[in-house]
Amino acid sequence: MKQNSASHLVFSSEPFTLIYMADEKPAPKPPPKQAAPQAAGAKPPPKQVAVQQKPAVQQAAAQTRVTLSKPKVKIGGGILAQMKAGKESSLENIEERVAGIEGFDEVKMPELFKTFYSTLAPKMTLPRTSYTILKAFANIDVTTEKVAGCLKLNQYYGSQFFKNIASVQKREELPTAEGAVLLLGMQNSRNFIIGMQMLRTVTGAHPEWTKEGKLKTAPNELIKCALKVEEVLAGDKSSYSDTAYAAGVMFDILTLIAMNTVEDKKKISAYIDTVFTHSLLAAKIGKELARNMPDFSFTKYIFAACLIHDIGKVMLAIMNPQYYQYVEEVGKKGLPRIIRHYAEGKQYGVNHALLGGLACNFYKIFKPIDKAILYHHEPYLLRTANKGMFQLASMVCLATNMATSFKKVDRGDDPVLLQWKGPEIRDFRIDNRAIISATQKAV
Repeated sequence: MKQNSASHLVFSSEPFTLIYMADEKPAPKPPPKQAAPQAAGAKPPPKQVAVQQKPAVQQAAAQTRVTLSKPKVKIGGGILAQMKAGKESSLENIEERVAGIEGFDEVKMPELFKTFYSTLAPKMTLPRTSYTILKAFANIDVTTEKVAGCLKLNQYYGSQFFKNIASVQKREELPTAEGAVLLLGMQNSRNFIIGMQMLRTVTGAHPEWTKEGKLKTAPNELIKCALKVEEVLAGDKSSYSDTAYAAGVMFDILTLIAMNTVEDKKKISAYIDTVFTHSLLAAKIGKELARNMPDFSFTKYIFAACLIHDIGKVMLAIMNPQYYQYVEEVGKKGLPRIIRHYAEGKQYGVNHALLGGLACNFYKIFKPIDKAILYHHEPYLLRTANKGMFQLASMVCLATNMATSFKKVDRGDDPVLLQWKGPEIRDFRIDNRAIISATQKAV
């Protein structure tokens, strides 16, 4: 496309690039020189041989490049340098203004936060094989082929699994992976993989076998909380059981960590049992509450979310032995839950809700609900951000309030209902009849 004016537009072969070409007019020719008059009798000047010169190379036309928005389109180096310099200047200005605020101090990372990342987080990160099999069981259509596929992902644990199969059956010929899963059972196969990989991840130990070919540490001894949850939901035909099992495994992992790191094993074991018992009651209540909310979008996760909502308390107790004393003193004062939550953050630099939300990210299975765990004492902060997550966080908050001072209610004017529906969930709409029904069926 050309124009008749002194400039023209050229479409480049590069995508979305428009080049403006400015035409340069040739310089006007100088007028011919007039010969100077010669004096009388003067000889004419000798003729000079004209030396043919190469034509001057025409300079490239000036180009102004206009680039439309498109990712990964290169811009001239000069523009990038200007943008970088402007950004650095802006940041320096902001830093000077912030540093000039009276009383401003640089915030330091709390020590417990560092301890969590260095000691607990790596051990709570699910290995690929465990994550895959828990993910497979989280779907209703789990099959022996999927479980066998999880075994094939890791040759080491696959060999350990077949070694266990050899001790169970009497035949010399080992079955295929699918046949081995059928022989042992899908749930027992899952328990074996989870238990053995948890032992390896947390303690670094390999499975030990007796002379008779039996495991010295049975997998079921390592996943007691997960099996307890599965037992509670055995008669409940719903999609809660598999995600609930995964939530129970979180308690089992922390229990194994505590038994290998904490000096007072009796005290930490008793505290984990206390938190687990309270959380299990909250999970039962949350499950019943969800049944009375037809528009609830996190039905699959409600039991698990209520079960792990206080998992951060277990982590605080593992990292700081003084946490037991703090819990006892605050409990004696009878402070409201929201005040206790604030005081915990001021005392330790982090609170149990923050640690619980972080643990969900490392555990991966519960990454979709990490915000509900993080804000289960402050669900109102999610009201405008995510309706479904606001509902889940509010349900967890209500369920744990009910579990803390649980009683069966049969009247809509019972004062305990106002206590359970505290100010932190005043924007959450739920009928009192749903709460009353949950108290009748949760136990």
